[in-house]
Amino acid sequence: MKESQVIKQLYADGKLTGHIFFWGIGKKTSKLIVETASLLPELKPEGIIDNFKSAFIKEYEGLPVYPADKIEEYDPDAVCVLLAVATSDSIWKQLDAMGIRKVYDLSSPDSSYKGNNCSFPYTFIDRSRGCSKCVYVLAGYQKELWDTTLARMFHFMEPGFDYCMISSGKYDDELDGLCEKKGWSYLYSEHNQVCYLQNVVVEKHPKAELFIKLDEDMFIGKRFYSGLCEGYYEAEKRGEYRVGCVVPIMPLNYNSYVSYLDAIGKKEEFEKCFGRAYRCTFSAPYGLQEAAVWLWDTVDSVDGMVRFFSERDAVPKALCSLYNIGAFLYSRKRWIMMGRWPENPETSGMGEDEAYIFRENTDSGMATYEIQNVFAGHFAFSGQKELMFEYYEKNHEKFQIKMGE
Repeated sequence: MKESQVIKQLYADGKLTGHIFFWGIGKKTSKLIVETASLLPELKPEGIIDNFKSAFIKEYEGLPVYPADKIEEYDPDAVCVLLAVATSDSIWKQLDAMGIRKVYDLSSPDSSYKGNNCSFPYTFIDRSRGCSKCVYVLAGYQKELWDTTLARMFHFMEPGFDYCMISSGKYDDELDGLCEKKGWSYLYSEHNQVCYLQNVVVEKHPKAELFIKLDEDMFIGKRFYSGLCEGYYEAEKRGEYRVGCVVPIMPLNYNSYVSYLDAIGKKEEFEKCFGRAYRCTFSAPYGLQEAAVWLWDTVDSVDGMVRFFSERDAVPKALCSLYNIGAFLYSRKRWIMMGRWPENPETSGMGEDEAYIFRENTDSGMATYEIQNVFAGHFAFSGQKELMFEYYEKNHEKFQIKMGE
């Protein structure tokens, strides 16, 4: 059955009601719109939705062209979407994330989205204030670091943000008490699935447009939160690629360590010890305990390095390989476009968010931007922790908050 005939049958069955949009500008779209107007002049579609072509096409075959957030203006139950282009799983996931249920694939009218979503019990202690930006921290498994990592996240709080702590797979009474004292929300669950709980966080903060995700083994400093947000806006303004997410400069990271070494002028010295500084998993910072210690030895103090980078040019740098480890910022629009975080009930989801957003960015022609004037420290990869905990105890002062910060 031709696509236009499919539309005619859907209309006859009473399924095309509310705000009707075509999805996508492709080879068949023009012919489809013309044929539909001839067959069903009484059908009045409101426009065409296209994630990318809406940036440079404002009207097509007499219909206005909009980005996807246009349909967010309406009640999801009142929106009907006709898929006019070759469909992919990413389109279905995006519409599912938006809560749109009346979706019809005109090439395969019996198809539907069969997502892999979870539904586990959780508890959310809500202290949010309806801010436009939200910070959330995955914590509960590395208490040895909390006197510096979480202490910093609390100390450097800034106005204009909601804050939430997440314990995936456990409840921690110490975290609960800290959140109550500091005014943070607390989300926890017995089942360990961090991507699922991150989706819950986004849903529980409906007014937030930007989200900063942190792991509990990250060392941040002054103006980290606002610095990443400013970097995001700068990337939107000056970047040559659409923004997928933004990240800080980080020494112990198998991508960002190269930018760090260039900035402090120690790349040549590093390469004499560990070989070529490539941005990939096959690099010393990811695989060697000695490389972790070497990189941390270049940091006199976390706060000193924060100040050093804060004085640098803020021009965002597009990265072409995976930026791993949990310290990044993304927008609600990006979350919707990539169809939420992937919820696999058979895994914990650890690390899947970072790999997922990078893959989605690459597939969509978007970029991970490294913000050149925002610094954060990552404690260690799993194979480096034994040696790094010894280092941490011997050099505890460099991780502590300095007086006056």
